Amino acid sequence: MNLERLLGRSEELHDALADAIDGARPYDFRWSVAQRACAVAWDHATGVRLAIAHQLLTPAIGLLRLQYEAFTRAAWLGYAASDSDLALISAPLSEEAAEAAEGVPTLSKMVAQLGKTQAPGAQSAHQMLSSFKGPNWGVLNSYVHAGIHPLAVVAGEFPVRLAADILRLSNGLEVGNGMVAAVSSGDRIRIGAVRALQHRFLDCCPDVIRPEESP
Repeated sequence: MNLERLLGRSEELHDALADAIDGARPYDFRWSVAQRACAVAWDHATGVRLAIAHQLLTPAIGLLRLQYEAFTRAAWLGYAASDSDLALISAPLSEEAAEAAEGVPTLSKMVAQLGKTQAPGAQSAHQMLSSFKGPNWGVLNSYVHAGIHPLAVVAGEFPVRLAADILRLSNGLEVGNGMVAAVSSGDRIRIGAVRALQHRFLDCCPDVIRPEESP
C-alpha cells in the first residue's frame, strides 16, 4: 500500500472510530478523567497524519510519542490509577495542583500497574503498550532530542517506508484509544463496534498492535 493510500485508509479509520464513540458518556468520575486523556491522544493522532501528509516526519514522530503517552495515561486512569492519583491528576488547575501532580507514577510505572490489573481490558492495553515501547522507544527519543536518527534523515530524501511505519503505529494506538473511550461508557454496543473496526482496518495497523480483548 502506497503512502497516499495509507493516509486515506487512516482517515477512514479515524472517522469510523469517531462514529463509534460519538456521544459516549462516561459512567463514573474515573472514566470521565480517562476520557479526557483519550481526547488528548486523539488530537495527537490527528497531528501525526497531518504532519506525514506534509512530509514533516520529525514532528510526526514527536507527536507519535505524545500520542503513546496520552493513551498510556488514559488506560492507566481508567483501569489502574489509585483514588489518590486520580484526585491529583483531576484537581482544578493551579500552581499547587500542578506541582502535586508531579507525584503521579512515571510512564513505565503506569504500564507496569496496568499489567498487574486483572481486568481484561487492562491486560490488553498493557500488552499493546509494552509491544509498542520495546522496539520503538529509542528511535522516538532520538527524534524528540535531535539525535542520530533525525539528523541522518534530514540529509537524505523523505523516507516513505519509515513514514508509513509511523502512520501504522499511530493507527494502532488510535484503535486502542478508541477502545478505552468506548469502555469509558460501559456501552457494549460501542465496545463491539470498536472491536469490529480492529478487524476491518488490519491493513493499516501494525501486527504488534491488535488488541483483541475488552471488558
